[in-house]
Amino acid sequence: MNIQDDIISRAAKDLQVAIDLEVFQSFFNKPMKIVWERDTAYPLIVVARIAYDHGPVTQTGLREHNLEPIQLWCMHNRCGRRTSFDTFKFRNEAELSMFLLKWG
Repeated sequence: MNIQDDIISRAAKDLQVAIDLEVFQSFFNKPMKIVWERDTAYPLIVVARIAYDHGPVTQTGLREHNLEPIQLWCMHNRCGRRTSFDTFKFRNEAELSMFLLKWG
């Protein structure tokens, strides 16, 4: 590899890093909120998704520290239970409504 190819290769890598950083910042530095979607097959189950101001609803950006306070609230108030990373299940419609009033 000659010097010119080496310089072009380094410039391409630097450009890719800059692009990756810009994409990262565009998703994670924008305000986000958790959106709860009801499971169509099981109406007393809700699944967490993230809504960004600039894009679609997605799971991107959802982390354990986002859901921990919600799980603790559910345990403390005996209102639903967490069944998986992003899913909560409720015994009845009243519990689900109380949950959505607090976290929706």
